[in-house]
Amino acid sequence: MRILTVLNNRHDPAGYFGTAILKRGGYYDSLLAPEASHSPDPTAAAEVPETPGDYDGLIVLGGMMRATDDAEHPYLPRLVQLMRAFEAEGRPVLGICLGAQLMARAWGAEGWQMPALEIGFTPLRTTAAGQADPLLRGLDPQPSLMQWHVDSFDLPEGAELLMTGDACVNQAFRIGRLAYGLQFHCEAPVDTLRHWVMSFAQHAEGAPPGFFEDFDAQVKQHHLGARRWAETVAERWVDLVAETRRQRQAA
Repeated sequence: MRILTVLNNRHDPAGYFGTAILKRGGYYDSLLAPEASHSPDPTAAAEVPETPGDYDGLIVLGGMMRATDDAEHPYLPRLVQLMRAFEAEGRPVLGICLGAQLMARAWGAEGWQMPALEIGFTPLRTTAAGQADPLLRGLDPQPSLMQWHVDSFDLPEGAELLMTGDACVNQAFRIGRLAYGLQFHCEAPVDTLRHWVMSFAQHAEGAPPGFFEDFDAQVKQHHLGARRWAETVAERWVDLVAETRRQRQAA
């Protein structure tokens, strides 16, 4: 089993999903987007493949750009096309934060900027469709999961809303059986989250007063539940990749 992970920021790796892949005996390649690799070559968008090749699944992770910033980030259109290509070939796709926004774009939905930054561990609600979903069923129906975004998106036509929140309605969705978008950062373990908060305060303009001082208290309260939630979803997503791989090999 071989997975392609696209890092739109070098500080947002596959985290729990990478661990789940390795536990199952698979492996994953991490493709650093041009900006994440600090490449001076604007043509480096060619690093994003045009087809899935021999990869069994795709994970697109978070970044600081907007999902429509093609002029400044010319690799984005090819990445959007790649997400569609994986799903069309029956290979699971997972988009996290920016990745979810790109997935919404890939399936024709509009993105937009929220009135305020959403940051920190946020209570979410799993919809009835989410509670029946293979990845989410049986999990905490109201988990508190880490957010760091100011952009959101409309739900693509035909998508099922799996999770919702107060400030940001479209938190998790599924298209068909194989394409999942998650707006929140469930992939990141505590050390990664603390690194973000300590190192990237300049990208958190609009955070609630006292957020940085109170973040450790949020971590203590919510990280165990968030970790259990994320590890289960990661293992189930890897199971989905393994299942579709077997189906392709048997065809």
